Amino acid sequence: MKNYSLITGSSSGIGRQIAIQLSKNNNVIISGTKLSELKKTKKLCSKNNNIIIWQYDFKNIENLNNNLERLILKNKIYINNFVHCSGIAEVGPFRLFSLSSIYKTLNINFLSASVISQLLVKKINKKKLKNILFISSLASEIGVNGHSFYSASKGALDSLMKSLAIELAPNIRVNSILPGTIKTKMNENIFKNKNLSNKIQEGYLLGSGKISYIADYAVFILSDKAKWITGQKLIIDGGKSSHG
Repeated sequence: MKNYSLITGSSSGIGRQIAIQLSKNNNVIISGTKLSELKKTKKLCSKNNNIIIWQYDFKNIENLNNNLERLILKNKIYINNFVHCSGIAEVGPFRLFSLSSIYKTLNINFLSASVISQLLVKKINKKKLKNILFISSLASEIGVNGHSFYSASKGALDSLMKSLAIELAPNIRVNSILPGTIKTKMNENIFKNKNLSNKIQEGYLLGSGKISYIADYAVFILSDKAKWITGQKLIIDGGKSSHG
């Protein structure tokens, strides 16, 4: 049975780039909701290793556990690295959020990561898991106007990371990466508004960030070069958080 790295949210953005870079030296499971985009990611991945597509919508938490378990058993694989990149950012005033929007945000950003992590530390994966890495957000640390439930879901993710790092040590390392604002498909509307984009980018001491910056760091954290790093919220934000 072969080892695989599972990357959720790999149909675009940071998740796609992490999958591409990991595929150079790892078998990879790419996960997302849009099959056409996952097929594009697969084409961009290295041909030297195996790529499995797992199409699933994380709004559906109830069937997530069983669906992933079937994937593992059907393909006769182990998962040694889990990277959770799936995320949704619904923006608006706190008072106007519907309950369905809140549930959707929590399911995709936080609860799906919890369900997957729990399954992977059970007997089905036979203690093969080595790394859990959550792609969180700087918004969980500094707060962002209009992002109340997005920020809350990422804060929950970081809190889960801290507890899991303690509980799963020393065999499994658990960390979060907290990127600053980077141009991805999820927040492309922000960058279309020049005034808003310029305001957000103020304070990034090293200029605008790129998807590749986050992917490079993710690959490092999953490697043996980072074998003494666990339980950390690793902020990559071009210096934004250095002055609030």
